[in-house]
Amino acid sequence: KGSKPFTLKYERRSERIPPPAKAIKHHPTSVNQLIVQRLLHNFNQNKTITRFLSSEFQCISPNLAKKLVAELHFDPKMKVKEVTNDTQKVHNITKILKEAKFQDPSGKCLSPAGEYNLKLGIMKEYVPDHVATGKTKVCVFEGHPFIVEAGVSIGGKGQKEGISVYRYANRIPLLFEAHSDVVTQVCKNTIGWSNYHIKKNVDKVGVFVSIVSTKIPFKGTGKEFISAANKEYYTAVTNAIRKCCNQLKQTLKSRKTNRAKAERMKNMERFIPSVCKSIVHVL
Repeated sequence: KGSKPFTLKYERRSERIPPPAKAIKHHPTSVNQLIVQRLLHNFNQNKTITRFLSSEFQCISPNLAKKLVAELHFDPKMKVKEVTNDTQKVHNITKILKEAKFQDPSGKCLSPAGEYNLKLGIMKEYVPDHVATGKTKVCVFEGHPFIVEAGVSIGGKGQKEGISVYRYANRIPLLFEAHSDVVTQVCKNTIGWSNYHIKKNVDKVGVFVSIVSTKIPFKGTGKEFISAANKEYYTAVTNAIRKCCNQLKQTLKSRKTNRAKAERMKNMERFIPSVCKSIVHVL
């Protein structure tokens, strides 16, 4: 009652749409026994187990499939139907897939927002004085590919002094338990901010990190943070943030130099009248 109608309009910021994710096969080291069991049930039961391995997984060629079957001590002509309902054989297949060495998984199944869109978003929402973005190559954790994109901003509206961390996992914002998250721990304990001419307790620093993966290794049932004990993610987040800081370093160094020059000029202008009077008096 008494409320007035209003309209919210969100202007399009970018026309660049991230490439859509592509469907890919499971990487051998990413599966568990339940997934292997399901794949066996859905596969042609009259095909050989060798054909199953080379058809249903990334990085397994027909020759490698033959070697895996030999390692399992299976008959090369064994049919899938002889394995599907045998729990022990399914367990053995899962185990060898976990233990064998394979190429890293493909990153085609990921669709990161992109540095360009991330930078535009930061500029639109916070209007910082300086901003830089960076990302990692495709990294791997337990057979699942992931990419880390990061942005670091200096200044901006609504920002408070110190470091403010903004986290996203598969484009969903993570709002709680930030103090335990890998991004916060990297910012707090690993990044040497002063090396990049950033005063972490004085400057208004925004750190934006977006992670995309086929499986985010959340810690706890709340699914709000990734543990800092995860070495793969800790390293990737560190590298992404450092890429941003390296881009800002020269800009901030120049800003610091210009401020020092301006301060010296201000001091000179303040004392020039007194110096002139003294010179006149001496003359």
